[in-house]
Amino acid sequence: MKYPLSEQKVLEKLNISDFNQITKENIKPFTKMYQQMDPDVATKALEQLPNFVNIINESLKIHKETIDNILVNNRDNMKSFNDLCEQLMTSLQNELNNDYITFEQKQFIMTQMGNLINIVDQKDSENKNFLFKIFTGIGVVVVGVVGFVTVSLFNKTNSDIETNIDSDY
Repeated sequence: MKYPLSEQKVLEKLNISDFNQITKENIKPFTKMYQQMDPDVATKALEQLPNFVNIINESLKIHKETIDNILVNNRDNMKSFNDLCEQLMTSLQNELNNDYITFEQKQFIMTQMGNLINIVDQKDSENKNFLFKIFTGIGVVVVGVVGFVTVSLFNKTNSDIETNIDSDY
């Protein structure tokens, strides 16, 4: 099987002179190119990565911190929204209890209360969809990293087995 990316091409694309220079900033492009590399080149690259596990862990840590910040901001935003809606609902209920308003005004207030309930429900659905996308993204990243490491180890193991078989003959 022919692989389009040689060692030199990968190094050029990453703008580095050897694989020891891979950092957390260029690990993502490296992983995207990984499947297109010759297995021997990929194995050689992984062997040269002195802090491969640390780079992956650091990337995941940064990803986690970003998601934590997104979730905290989302929680705060939803709390502010729900507090505001609760205040509006209380104001509408207080107006509804006033004896001086007409039947038509009461109908209008009840319609506004129904609209507010619909808005809260829509916002809740949007938020749940947003959270689903966030957690799906987390799953994809984790599965990708685990898959990448697994494939890397599998290729190295196969290369070692082939070397041992070749030396037996």
